[in-house]
Amino acid sequence: MQNRRRQYIINETFQYKIIFILAAVVVIVALGTYGMAIGYAKLMEAANTSAQTAQAVQSNVSTSGTLWLPILGTIFLGILFVVFFGRFYSNRIAGPLFNLKRVMQRVGDGDLSIIMRIRAKDEFHDMEASFNQMVDDLNQRMANVKKAIADLPHAEKRKVHSALSDQFIIRDKGDDET
Repeated sequence: MQNRRRQYIINETFQYKIIFILAAVVVIVALGTYGMAIGYAKLMEAANTSAQTAQAVQSNVSTSGTLWLPILGTIFLGILFVVFFGRFYSNRIAGPLFNLKRVMQRVGDGDLSIIMRIRAKDEFHDMEASFNQMVDDLNQRMANVKKAIADLPHAEKRKVHSALSDQFIIRDKGDDET
């Protein structure tokens, strides 16, 4: 596969921030589940519905810690899941943003021959299409400028063409190069 990603951490700060937020969500959900289990046991005890069932649930959720091991296990597995998959998924966001920054720099440097390409599984394909449309529009405008220059007298044509050539790398209609 030629489009296989080789580097999964592109924007370290952004990607680790996403992973941290997802891990915090896992911890909050696990602790919330524990709190709900304790609340449920207390509610059953208070309602006095089936004292034997309430006592069994209460003993499982008591402060003796019998439920802490599954909760901690859930938190640990959730964090491993988030770190493993968050690393790959955040790259689907960070990769296109990194690519956009790179191609915007090239356009800023005057290279209008660039075409932005994003991998099929990455996010922001609408951004890719919009960016490429913008570059096509700029190329069309440059073609209009070239046409206007063509109507100038020869000496003026050379001056204007030379000034534009110093500022832009312009993609001709037949080019498909990035």
